[in-house]
Amino acid sequence: MNRAAVTLALLLACSVAVAGPVGKAVLSDADAAKLRHAVGLLDAYRGDDAGPLEAARTELDEVVKANPRHAPAWRELARYRMMSGHANGADFAPGSLESADDALAKAVESDPGYAAAYVLRGQLYRLMKRPDDAVAALKKAESLGSDDPWLHNNWADLLLDEGKFIEASEHYRKVADNTAAPVKARLAATEGLIEFYVSGGDLAHADAMFRRLVALEPGSARGYTAYAQFLLCQRDDDEGAVARAREGLRVENQEAARYWLAAALYRRWAQAVVVDEKPEAGKAPFAEAQAIFPGVDEVAANAATCPGLDVVAQAMSKQQAEEGTSAPKDH
Repeated sequence: MNRAAVTLALLLACSVAVAGPVGKAVLSDADAAKLRHAVGLLDAYRGDDAGPLEAARTELDEVVKANPRHAPAWRELARYRMMSGHANGADFAPGSLESADDALAKAVESDPGYAAAYVLRGQLYRLMKRPDDAVAALKKAESLGSDDPWLHNNWADLLLDEGKFIEASEHYRKVADNTAAPVKARLAATEGLIEFYVSGGDLAHADAMFRRLVALEPGSARGYTAYAQFLLCQRDDDEGAVARAREGLRVENQEAARYWLAAALYRRWAQAVVVDEKPEAGKAPFAEAQAIFPGVDEVAANAATCPGLDVVAQAMSKQQAEEGTSAPKDH
């Protein structure tokens, strides 16, 4: 798992209900309900359906218009602007992060002692490639007595950027092992530990963290899918990858889960053709993979980043040489 792959987790690091002071303004019951609902929509956002995200924006705009001095509402609006501005990997739409910074400035202006705003600011400034400002923001949150788990996660992210892997892992572990921390905070910390272990070649501990990831969010395919990819690409375990991807699809029909299930099935087919030299045994997994994701060429092309798929390209070449045609055609 590389740094770009964790960007969604970094956005999710903003996904935690507001804790701490309520700002200088006191909300009406109706506006408080709107804010709670918007927070819930942002917390549930996973980078896919933008509808709930825009619904949250509508409610937040209404709350800050009626309560321009309410710090938590401005902080949530900053979260929305970060999430909605995310384009791909570590890229954001022009102006989106600056717009989030403006919202956080209003939160701090409304309540200079609102530690949660500084915690989020630390992550925002990191994404803006302003590490010194990020450090200053997190130190300010600490000086205000913040015990927010995201404070540790955000420190860990900055330390990883500096190559201080051991120190980063210690911050992640404090959150990952804290059963009282919000689930999303623990998910992000666990993903950070996975990156730490994979980068260090400690695949056994990484495997244990993937199992924890799945256990933390059993109703989502996300953890199962990431685990399947790891098993196929890092551990050369197509059997385990197939099992984890199937488990993910049982709880959620996710495109990524379908892709990695197909990739693992193509790996089984290729193993039968190239290694075992029993092409008949590969027909069933190939047919199932075709029904799920017919792009065997696309899967084979991913061998550069997923070594477990190298044998798929070999199988295609072997069949082309033997038959004088391409490998089994995509349909």
